[in-house]
Order: sequence, then structure tokens, then C-alpha cells
Amino acid sequence: NFKTNKVRIVADSNLEDSITKSLQRGFQDLGFRVKTRPESGSSSLKVTIVETKFSMFANTSGFHQQMKAGFRAAVKIGSQKYTQTYRDVQKVSQKVPFGRFLNERLINLAISQSLQKIFSDPKLLNILANQS
Repeated sequence: NFKTNKVRIVADSNLEDSITKSLQRGFQDLGFRVKTRPESGSSSLKVTIVETKFSMFANTSGFHQQMKAGFRAAVKIGSQKYTQTYRDVQKVSQKVPFGRFLNERLINLAISQSLQKIFSDPKLLNILANQS
């Protein structure tokens, strides 16, 4: 019988800043012009972090880790509004304890996959592409 360990993970840098930069690069790569400070009343896209949760536990079958990441994107262009939540869960199990780099890869993969869902949402991209 093993018990679950609670671990607090602290990012090396500001997670919000890193995600903002990733979003800006991603939308620029898709051909969008990104404004960091939109004018009042103009079209806007706001992405917020709704979940980042890392958990791990051990039992007789081995060591198990799970990372959940979730973001909510809300776009407003004139009278058009669209809100969607994008989530990803990454799980890994193995017989021996995990190392630091595997943990970082698991966290980065969950965040990256959640962001990729934003960049591939056809409805969101259509609204952004058809703004006047």
C-alpha cells in the first residue's frame, strides 16, 4: 500500500508570460497580426489558464504521473462572441521513480497540446480571420 505524494511545482519563469509568448508566436505563424494592447472597443482574444494540475502516485504496479492543462479562449469581434475551453491530459507510468526531465517533458507536452487545440480550432480561426 503506497500513499499519494503531494508535490508543489513552481515554474522557472512566469507561466503566464511563457504562454502569452507561445500564443503570440503561434498566431503569428498562422498569419495573424498580434496586438498586445488592443484599442478599447476593438476586437479581442483573451486566453486564460483554467487548469494546470500535476499529480503522481505509486502503487504495486509502479509509479504514475498525470498532468492536466486547460485554457479558455474568448473572442469578441463586434457582435460575434465565441468561447471555448481546451484541455489536455498526459499520463505516464513506469516501474522506477521518475526523473526531473521526464516530469518537465510531461508538463510541457500537456501545455503544448492544449495550446495546439487553440491553434487548430476551425471556428475560432474562422472568426479571427473574418474580422472586419
